[in-house]
Amino acid sequence: MSETLQTTGAAAPVSGSERIHAIDVLRGVAVLGILIVNIWSFAWVSAAYRNPSAAPEGGLGGADFWIWAAVNVFADTKFISIFSLLFGAGIAMMSERMDLRGVPGGRLHYRRQFWLLAIGLLHAYGIWHGDILVPYALCGFILYGFRDWAPRRLLWAGGCAVGIVVLVMGLAHWSTPYWPAGERAEVAAQWAPSAAEIGAEIEAMSGDWAQQMPVRAYYAFLVETVAFAGYLVWRVGGLML
Repeated sequence: MSETLQTTGAAAPVSGSERIHAIDVLRGVAVLGILIVNIWSFAWVSAAYRNPSAAPEGGLGGADFWIWAAVNVFADTKFISIFSLLFGAGIAMMSERMDLRGVPGGRLHYRRQFWLLAIGLLHAYGIWHGDILVPYALCGFILYGFRDWAPRRLLWAGGCAVGIVVLVMGLAHWSTPYWPAGERAEVAAQWAPSAAEIGAEIEAMSGDWAQQMPVRAYYAFLVETVAFAGYLVWRVGGLML
């Protein structure tokens, strides 16, 4: 009983005087910045997130295009990088606080990641497929074991993880002309889907919740498997380190 009470007390939220308000403000700015980027996905078909010419009604032009370009240059991947750094810092600070209070923090950490994962799954499949909570929770499960590493070792590990993404994406871009014709055609179709494919996605996402589910589930599963293993765990996880 005493151990349970001790753990509960140690796990209580920090008081206002203990909080680092600059981190709270920066976290809020990062969330709002991520929203700016995600607005495109709320409004358009999935392909238009990267290719403005795939937006409905003939693509973007004029001021709309320049706004899209500005968001891609100044916001895309920038704010999620900040949020990833803060997420990793939060894990480190919570672990340190538990250590100072003499309470094992592992159980609390994994319980928090479990609920983050559950909320993320509900969000991804129930509301919006671009959810990032699931990848963050999965990274949180993995990265807790690195919490006692020396700062320099963490810096090298994080840099290598992010470097892997840069290297793989660079090689993929450079080698595209040498891919088999069928694979190049498949990538081109994903980059610029046909009018029929765009129309089908719009029709599905304009329906009720059940009609939207196949499209939402497809992209949510893609984010949580292919995108996570090939990109997010390295880039987001590396920044968390």
